[in-house]
This record gives sequence, structure tokens and C-alpha cells, in this order.
Amino acid sequence: MFVPLAKLIDLHDGFRQTHSLAGKSYLLLQAAGQVYLIENRYPHMDAPLANGDIDQGTIRCTAHGIAFDLT
Repeated sequence: MFVPLAKLIDLHDGFRQTHSLAGKSYLLLQAAGQVYLIENRYPHMDAPLANGDIDQGTIRCTAHGIAFDLT
């Protein structure tokens, strides 16, 4: 099933948008020209990723500083 989340013209580095699909929260983001759709939760504490710091292909937990590879 196709679910449109955003228009390509609206995407840019720094873009972040959360979506709820099938009972789960997802984070759509663009960083360094790449678009990612990932589950919106840190696996170690189930905290949301939406406010994490993004740097060099990783997203960093704002609460604990743990970095996760976006790919």
C-alpha cells in the first residue's frame, strides 16, 4: 500500500516530519541529500527520535548521547 507522506519539492536537508502508520510512529527526514524513513524511537529507551541531533549519517539521542546510524 502506498501512503504519500510529503511532496518531493518540500524535502530539503534539515526536513523532519513525524507520521503515524499502522500504530507506529515514523520519522521522515532528509540529511546530506539523503531521505530516510525510520521508526521514531530510540531502541534503548523508546524515546522519540524526532529531536535527535543529526551529524555525518547518524542521529544522536538527546537524553543519553548514543548515536545510531541512519542507514
